[in-house]
Amino acid sequence: MYMHNQTSLLAIITTDGQCLVAQALSAFREIESPILQQEESKSFYSDVLCGDLKAFREKKNKAPFVTVFFSQNECVGKSHVITEMVKSLQLKEGHFVHIPINTPVLDTDFVVDRFASAPVTDDLMVFHINISTQAGKDVNTMMFQLLVLRYLTKSNGESFSVRKNHAFLVELPTQLSTTHKKTRLEDVFKWFYFFGDRIKELAIPSTEVFDELRDVRPKFAQFLKNELQLSPKEHFVLQYLDALDKGQLKNTQNPKDDWTYTTHPQIDRARMLQLINKYAPRAEHSLVQLKSFLQFMYRQLVQVYNFLTSKTKTSPSQSQSTAHCPFARNDRQLAGAIREHIACDMYQRLDEDKADEDEKYVVDESRGDEEFFLVKVWKKADPPMVLLNQIPISESIQVHMHKTTLVQDLQLTQMDNSLSLLSMNLDKNLHAHAQEWRLLRRLYKWDLYNFEEDLIKKQNSVKQVGVYQEDMTDQAKKLHLLLQICGGFKFNRPFLLFSKKNILSK
Repeated sequence: MYMHNQTSLLAIITTDGQCLVAQALSAFREIESPILQQEESKSFYSDVLCGDLKAFREKKNKAPFVTVFFSQNECVGKSHVITEMVKSLQLKEGHFVHIPINTPVLDTDFVVDRFASAPVTDDLMVFHINISTQAGKDVNTMMFQLLVLRYLTKSNGESFSVRKNHAFLVELPTQLSTTHKKTRLEDVFKWFYFFGDRIKELAIPSTEVFDELRDVRPKFAQFLKNELQLSPKEHFVLQYLDALDKGQLKNTQNPKDDWTYTTHPQIDRARMLQLINKYAPRAEHSLVQLKSFLQFMYRQLVQVYNFLTSKTKTSPSQSQSTAHCPFARNDRQLAGAIREHIACDMYQRLDEDKADEDEKYVVDESRGDEEFFLVKVWKKADPPMVLLNQIPISESIQVHMHKTTLVQDLQLTQMDNSLSLLSMNLDKNLHAHAQEWRLLRRLYKWDLYNFEEDLIKKQNSVKQVGVYQEDMTDQAKKLHLLLQICGGFKFNRPFLLFSKKNILSK
């Protein structure tokens, strides 16, 4: 507005009224800062930003394309929506750049370097700006400079300039981590006010994302429903869980009774919700956690399905009892809580044992007593857990959710066909499965490495001399067993049992 005034030759805009330039020219300062009305704001931003994806795709836009994505809840799939939008643009290689902003104080040099890593071209270029819960308020100034002034500058003077063939897909967090109180979307809008104010004014293109598994209604006119779409591989997992739930995964000593997914009926939505409610209730109301659970399960079950010991004809048994190797039941039991923890805890920022609704728990690593969350679960595990020993990575086939089919994975997956057993203490475990594993250990005369004694020895040593120096022989034994599980050996390896405090090896 000032630049169109013929009596004005120079307009200076600053966010810092105490800077040298502002102080030197204070005599010419406006008494009141001009504030745009809603319609004026909409008109201005419609000129400097483009919200028409079709026009951008067809290169008919006159300004860079911008859309801000937000949601009322976490884990609704905002990143997935952005990924699908990018796919629809059919970009050339290297024309999509992800820019994370996850520090309380913005690292402008890092951000500019990320932007500058994109090729200078007239072809479509997309930037995904992922603003985390940790980001500080200086993001507002940076985004104003980027989207309105259309340039960013590093400390050494190097800069990045915005062009009309650029698209900026901004992902806002749902909560903030800068406070010890529970925050919501309204707090996010206040913190990142450059976007929040524009979204409320309907001045900047934005999309509210929600998923169909949540009972949430959108609050804004422009929204996108992230619908659940399951692949054949994810259906395979549901079929497996259904068979487990119906007791169809038992060894009957008749190979014809071995379960196969090809003859198992498809799982409808109602049955899917029943299974998820039973085996992964934490994923029941989140599309992202549900997909994460199914995809993690698939990578495990595609191996279990081909594992020889899970088949009746190759399942080890013993003549002194009617019991059989509990692997056929035990490995399927893992389909429950443990995989739910792996799939869902990555999205959980609250420690439910140590934090209430309004207080976040911060891990103090300096104490040295914090453990990976699965270790805590393993210590409380009732039945012993089965781990499948892996073949060397150089000989393995990478299981991929999208690049291969279910049939290809089942045909290509190579198995070591030996296993490891994880238990806090097999001798003290009262579960029926543990009793059968102890019987197998006695029958096959497996050696025992006692981790409980090792732990006690370590604790006593630390108390006496303040430091623990482990015997090299013990170190070698534990490393040998760890490599055996992870696929660190290239040649034939013995059948192995491994427990948290006991390691059994033939």
